[in-house]
Amino acid sequence: MSNISPQNQNLNRGVWKSIEELVRENASRHGKLLVVTGPVFTNKKGLGYIGDNRVLIPNGFYKVLLAYDGEYTGIGFYCENVAGKKKLTKYARTIDEIEELAGIDFFHMLPDEIETAVESCYQEYEWGL
Repeated sequence: MSNISPQNQNLNRGVWKSIEELVRENASRHGKLLVVTGPVFTNKKGLGYIGDNRVLIPNGFYKVLLAYDGEYTGIGFYCENVAGKKKLTKYARTIDEIEELAGIDFFHMLPDEIETAVESCYQEYEWGL
């Protein structure tokens, strides 16, 4: 059960599905693609609990992509755990922004100059947005 999290079904069938399709497209486009996904809890109670085991409902979800095809590029996405119908560009974030939300330093093993460049910005056209 470590790979599941309660997600708003409209988010799951809508924007989140579109982000996952974008990931598959970019897996084909780039030579190598690393994908990291997880929940975000902005408070200790999340959005409440679900089920007899009182599973905590996340406030949102992130997906971070790091591609390498001669050089590194990266992008992040963040979605609140609610129904959403905006363009994918509205959910796109820098990896630095996702790190702040998630409290995780994703690519700390990269050389500092590469990590700084990749995590601080993204180019929509590189990701098919």
